[in-house]
Amino acid sequence: MNRKKDILQLYNQLFQFLFILKNMWGRYYIAAIKKGLYINILFFTLIYLYGCDSKIKKIQPFILPFSKVTKSVDVAFQGIQLLCTDTAIKLKIIRSGFNYLNTHFGNTISFDIGLASLSLYYATGETKYLEQAKETAALLDSLVLKNGLIPEYYLNKKVNPNSILYPGTWGQSNTLCFICALSEIDSSYKTLCKKLADGLLTYGLNHKNNLAYFQVYAISGQPYNSKEFGYESQLGSSSCAISQSLLFVYKLFPTEKKYLNESLKILKSIWNLRDRETNLISECYDVYNNKKAERLYPANQFRYDDMGGSYIRALTFAYQISGDKEIQAILNQYIEALLKYTWDERLGGGAFRYLSDVTGHGTPQVETMYGLFIASLIESSQYVNNNIKKVIIEKCSEHADNIYLTDFGVKNFMIPHNISQDGRYTAKTNDSQLAYAVIQFPLGMSLLTQATNNYNYIYIEQIVL
Repeated sequence: MNRKKDILQLYNQLFQFLFILKNMWGRYYIAAIKKGLYINILFFTLIYLYGCDSKIKKIQPFILPFSKVTKSVDVAFQGIQLLCTDTAIKLKIIRSGFNYLNTHFGNTISFDIGLASLSLYYATGETKYLEQAKETAALLDSLVLKNGLIPEYYLNKKVNPNSILYPGTWGQSNTLCFICALSEIDSSYKTLCKKLADGLLTYGLNHKNNLAYFQVYAISGQPYNSKEFGYESQLGSSSCAISQSLLFVYKLFPTEKKYLNESLKILKSIWNLRDRETNLISECYDVYNNKKAERLYPANQFRYDDMGGSYIRALTFAYQISGDKEIQAILNQYIEALLKYTWDERLGGGAFRYLSDVTGHGTPQVETMYGLFIASLIESSQYVNNNIKKVIIEKCSEHADNIYLTDFGVKNFMIPHNISQDGRYTAKTNDSQLAYAVIQFPLGMSLLTQATNNYNYIYIEQIVL
């Protein structure tokens, strides 16, 4: 199969699932859109699937004709438009991708709609999706502050003077990745790209330790002191996210070494925080006061993907871009530590444990994010030594065999959010985390199928979807 056919078939699989959801919801469809569920499933999956299309070479045919792909997307956009009939300005704001659920909007949903629209353009070649992405970027360009940060605005476009910005995953880093991707198509957006990147460099990091703040005031750029967790920050969702976005900027501006250098500094600074006996790293850190975290979840523990997988992905991308040998050495050591200390024989006979402390211990539980964690490990395996690569494939396969191919980890053809040692739900009511499942399992199980030639993984994936 050629590359284009592969990804079109992936989209067929995705939208078969989405149409089933639509038919199941019926009159609750618009209500579901209001909650963001359908939109997030759609947009985030498009982003991840397109991002991994070049890695997936053997995909079985799917039932849904590709003509229904664009129809399903159009249904999603119509759902958005139904929510914005009050005023022309509100219509413009919502269609451009900003948060229509709150009294103010600014720096989150633009990533969802903008980059997803761009992914659709790549997959279909239809210019209407490119125009949607450009509309999002144009409005963003008109709203971004002189300091390069994205504030929150009210519907009348007045700035919220108390705007709080997430520099990392939920805010400016994601939006910067979208503008980078758009700039590769239309160079006129490069100016906006640099403005956002420089704002992130100036205000998103504590340059004393090269780590990212969790939140900052958009107007002043000063770090935000939360009543709940002070200046504590999640390293995976903040520091790793900024590092990756700066690498995208460096690809656009290869003579601007500051973006590459700052990205590598971030990743090496995270490594300096490791436990020297286990090489494990706590997920949270007080970036402003340069000390261990105590209040922000999960504090001095870490989750296998939110920290483990995030750091692996950032290190892998950094090595792909830079060829930096120190980064490769860190990648080898960190993956070796994760494989050793997150493996728990108490989970279905052996599986990756969701939450651990830096000593390598934790309560046995499995969480939905293992699909992306497995994909991250397999993607990184081409840059580690052969012994570690062998263990990656063995452990990922064993985890999938014990959890994914059994009723231990698949309930009623769905992926539970979190399950305990005995295979039961960890909560009385356990949602299926549909968005997580749709994002991760086409990627994780397809890459595992490719690595092992075991088509049981992708078969189960199709049943689940």
